Amino acid sequence: MNDKNEFIDFIVNTLPSLDVISLTTANNLRVVLNRVKGYIPESIPYTSWSIDSIVDIFAKNENISDSAAAGYKTRFRSALSKFDGYKNGNLSKLSKLPKNKVANSTNLVTQALNRHNTFALPIPLREGLILNIGNLPLDLTEDEAEKITRIIKSYAVIKD
Repeated sequence: MNDKNEFIDFIVNTLPSLDVISLTTANNLRVVLNRVKGYIPESIPYTSWSIDSIVDIFAKNENISDSAAAGYKTRFRSALSKFDGYKNGNLSKLSKLPKNKVANSTNLVTQALNRHNTFALPIPLREGLILNIGNLPLDLTEDEAEKITRIIKSYAVIKD
């Protein structure tokens, strides 16, 4: 198996079960990987991949904004770092919630149902402000995206 296929398999199948990142983060990394995997070279070792070049080509071909491309680069770097840590045996476990935190059983059930069907989307709006939209379905349709857009636009402040 080449590095690209091993990396994809790790992010999609192995990483979510290793308990080194939250399921939301694992889903975010998987979403980014699914979008850029066609631009990852197959014959080059992962240690020689240029994340900036891969994402820049992806962003240009897919008409992705600079701010969104920056988010893709950050997540791609994170995914590649986790993969490298896994291959080198130095991937650390996720720290658990303190014992005084009581888990909401309804929330846990919802997370279990949604962990493979939804993702969170961080959107850099302006300097120092990132909007996080959670529980977006992985199979979000254009009509659903348009509906979300209309709802968000209804809250915009009109500037004179």
